[in-house]
Amino acid sequence: MKSFNKAVKKTADTLRKWLGKKELVRVYTHLDADGISSGTIMIRLLKSLGALFQLTIIEQLTDEHINEIKKEGGLLVLLDFGSGQLSKLKDIIKKRKTLIIDHHQPQASFKSKNLVHLNPCLHGLDGGSQVSTSGLCYLLSKEFHHDKFNASLAIIGAQGDLQEMDSSINSSIINKSSLEQRQDLNIYGLNTRPVHKAIEYADGLVPGVSGDETSCVNFLKELKIPLKDGDDWRTINDLTSEEKQRLISSIIVKRSGLKKPEDIFRTVYELKIGRNRSTSEWSAVLNACGRMNMPSMGVSALLNPSYENKIDVVLKEYRNTIAEGLRWLEENMDNKELVKETKKALFFIAKDKVNYKVVGTLCSIKGPMSNKEFIVGFADNKDKTKVSVRRVGESEIKASDLVIKAAKGIGEGGGHAQAAGASIERDKEEVFIKHFNKALK
Repeated sequence: MKSFNKAVKKTADTLRKWLGKKELVRVYTHLDADGISSGTIMIRLLKSLGALFQLTIIEQLTDEHINEIKKEGGLLVLLDFGSGQLSKLKDIIKKRKTLIIDHHQPQASFKSKNLVHLNPCLHGLDGGSQVSTSGLCYLLSKEFHHDKFNASLAIIGAQGDLQEMDSSINSSIINKSSLEQRQDLNIYGLNTRPVHKAIEYADGLVPGVSGDETSCVNFLKELKIPLKDGDDWRTINDLTSEEKQRLISSIIVKRSGLKKPEDIFRTVYELKIGRNRSTSEWSAVLNACGRMNMPSMGVSALLNPSYENKIDVVLKEYRNTIAEGLRWLEENMDNKELVKETKKALFFIAKDKVNYKVVGTLCSIKGPMSNKEFIVGFADNKDKTKVSVRRVGESEIKASDLVIKAAKGIGEGGGHAQAAGASIERDKEEVFIKHFNKALK
């Protein structure tokens, strides 16, 4: 931790010196919850320091983006990517001061007086669980001045990347934030999934109910909890307090034969702005904005609560897109050409039938019910194929290690132990699967 803390301080000292030249700061960040949170923290910091900046939110740091960046000038800041593209950034770094803040495993080693590279992996820390990029941005901003709101944003990003909230760094950030804590149901998608789907995919939560859609629908009907409000599916967070209490009581009754039937709650961290969404709900909002090609709306909503009504439209579109993907997956589970299984992994090849931006979400939803160690999804993305991988079993093998090996020669990828992704050549799914299975043995 000492070397990491020194690196944070050194990064702040260098940034302070670089900003003294009053040049434009070009900030690029990833479009997921961690990236959007990171970008928001960074522009709040730069604004407080009187710096001139421009923020661009992109899906990946591709060769095309790198070529465009080469044409620019000013201080370059890369957030939530860059560590995996160091070799491709050499020419830029030689000519331009560059700050990379990332928590993904570096794929190369490169030093330059023009480069400051803040990454926990370089100091023996686990970037996949102990601190995310937004957490790093907060720690950097704290070297200039403490800001509770920035700390709260860091936890939104951390939860979006499924970080461990009890890690020493994340727990310290929580203590320095403006977040309020409460207990809520330990169900993923409290604010994004239709209530019956949330219960269906909450593996083992409600014995005899979870895992079966029809049983979930009937369970809710017995509790007199409507599934829809007009044409819109209701989520658990849409329920009234009375409905939610009936649901909780009935879940505990269904679990009466278990050792801890009341063990259905988790700690929720709530951000007191706008509608007081929890950080996990905010991460879902930011992911929705990014996946629906409106990442800047996520930034705007964090900075201006009046944007929350606009977010509802984005969330609805995002939910519908996920529902369409789940429907396709459920309809094709018996199609051996599109859904392939081995002892340890399940693969689904969606081609152009599923929006590639929600393939990772489908893996996360379907994974816990697959009885596999890994679930891998493929979908077309322009002239490439998007690959998403989730580790859902007890395997000690990192998803990122498998992705890097499987994509070799046909694309590139990276990520963390639990979640990883890649972009590969079109129609190379079978090659990827072959390499993946070989690496998994």
